[in-house]
Amino acid sequence: MENLILVNGNKQNYKRPLPKIEWITGFINKVALAHIKENTGLSFKKTAWTYEVQPTNSQQIVKLLMTYDFKTQYYDNTDHKNVIFIKKCTGEDFKD
Repeated sequence: MENLILVNGNKQNYKRPLPKIEWITGFINKVALAHIKENTGLSFKKTAWTYEVQPTNSQQIVKLLMTYDFKTQYYDNTDHKNVIFIKKCTGEDFKD
């Protein structure tokens, strides 16, 4: 799996793994999931409250965010470690 190299406030490099992606929604239809997998290689899995996936390379994240119109927010705190939350896309293929 790929790592990100970031620069902290002291201008020192440090490594982070790619963030997990969690899609905040109660339901995603199978056509939408298949479409995303075909275009990005990401296979979202249903959890209790979200659908989630762990990307293996940064290009998967780039393709997801550039292809679909998601609202995104990044968290890295005590509750959510290194997670990108995405919200509903406006595309016709993603209607419930």
